[in-house]
Amino acid sequence: LYCYCNASRIEFRNWLAVKYNSIGILNSTWARSYGEWEDINPPNRHGNYADWLDWIRFWFDSLSEYLSFRYEIIKKKDPEKFVMSHSGAVPPFLPRANAFINNWSLAKPVDIWGTSFAPKFHNWSMSMCAGVIDATRSASRGKEIWISEMTGGSTSMGGFKQSPTTRPKDIRAWNWLSVVYGVKAIIYWCYLEESTGMEAGSFGLIKYDGKVTERAQEAARQANLINKYFYIFKDYTPTADVAILYDPDNSSLLFAMENGDERYSQSHSGYYEAVWQNDLYAKYITYSSLEDLKEKILIVPMCLTLPQNAADHIKSFVEKGGILITDARMGLFDEHGFLQPDLPSCGLTDIAGLKEDEAFYSDPSNRPELNNPENLPWPDEIYGGPEISITRPIETKFRVHGYLTPLLLKDAECIGKWKNICLAAHNNYGKGEVYYFGTYLGLALSQGEKGAFSLLSAILSKYVDPAVRGNMLRPRIIEGVNESLLIVFNTDRLKEIAETISLPEEYINAYDVIHNGKEITIEQNKVEVSVEPEGVRVFRFVKKGCRNI
Repeated sequence: LYCYCNASRIEFRNWLAVKYNSIGILNSTWARSYGEWEDINPPNRHGNYADWLDWIRFWFDSLSEYLSFRYEIIKKKDPEKFVMSHSGAVPPFLPRANAFINNWSLAKPVDIWGTSFAPKFHNWSMSMCAGVIDATRSASRGKEIWISEMTGGSTSMGGFKQSPTTRPKDIRAWNWLSVVYGVKAIIYWCYLEESTGMEAGSFGLIKYDGKVTERAQEAARQANLINKYFYIFKDYTPTADVAILYDPDNSSLLFAMENGDERYSQSHSGYYEAVWQNDLYAKYITYSSLEDLKEKILIVPMCLTLPQNAADHIKSFVEKGGILITDARMGLFDEHGFLQPDLPSCGLTDIAGLKEDEAFYSDPSNRPELNNPENLPWPDEIYGGPEISITRPIETKFRVHGYLTPLLLKDAECIGKWKNICLAAHNNYGKGEVYYFGTYLGLALSQGEKGAFSLLSAILSKYVDPAVRGNMLRPRIIEGVNESLLIVFNTDRLKEIAETISLPEEYINAYDVIHNGKEITIEQNKVEVSVEPEGVRVFRFVKKGCRNI
């Protein structure tokens, strides 16, 4: 979505002139020595960071302005109709830095915001599906959200290859997951299989010969059920329990570093998996939307850049009673991509109660890339992702991922070590607290480190409680005026799982919504639930003192 044509170069120079006002200020900011604006060309290879960060920001603004232009044209001709748009990618769950997508700026001009939704193509777990919707809702900043392209069939994997076909139970699970996470409408891509091009023979609910598939029938059935019970959740929007800081600048910087932002995506996905497994909802905020931060907990994954105003907001958040959970090398670079001398940067050493020492690239997968035919690890174990022993709030262990960064304590207490090196710390600051890790906890979570998951779960459970909690199943509840819906997901791909779910309040009747509509038994405010692999069950509850409709 970005180009290097002459018109784009001219517009980029004009954008820089507005941003920096003088060529001298730009030179000082970029560490360059241009004589005129016309001397500047956009970056076309990786190296310096300041020009890449501004080049990508320019495209964020340009695409948003273009969408605003289209919106205004449509509204001028037909002001009574709503205008919606959607993104074909939802960072941070899709590493798409090279697409230059900033959903927060793109959602701003339109009335309704949406997303593409292709779980089979990306091999998304159910938690990733939920995260995509949480991120979409966050980017909309209070606007209605839709699933604008839910895959109706198999998806093209590049022309010849295709993903597994969407099954009826996928339709059920995706529809009700959308309801739970605040989606108000679903559009399928597409009704009929595509006829030519690299997506030919895929995506359709209906076969190209007109045959009505079982998944199409299921889509109709679930649409009828959702509309039947829409009165329960028509005004419902999930309330976030945890805030997660995502900013496109971090993705852009990583792209400038290594031509991709997969590590940033993995770090976020790791943290979100733990949030999902703890039956919590998340809200994503950016540096430009920090005023939306109302949650008790703020998670800051892989914060490679940090502007001073964002750091000030985070400091105030902690001082007023917020809980900050953050990774190593927080604010490694400023907003122009220049290395910071003290970490965490921008004065956050005070709230962390510590300062970082020299960091070591360290990871279980770390091997010398040159002259290493036997793929042997480095001889010094500090580079191989050694194990951190955690002592608080629980005792557990997990391996270093990404970097090993010794923490030099000032006011903070060490809660995790490798040998005699402190790699995890806790500090009280003002009315709040900071958990600071001398590694990338999100990367450890993304690699399935059970100790990392247990640790984050223990921290989360100290400060927030879900409305309803499961063990292996993932329950969610939507509270209506007189009735509630309990939606229970099984994320296991192979096993049916049964367990007892405790309800948050007293109910007199419960009914199976999806399978037969029959009444089910409530005993001591608990229900027995069994869910097929990758499946969903939905139950309608009538509250005590209310009449069943």
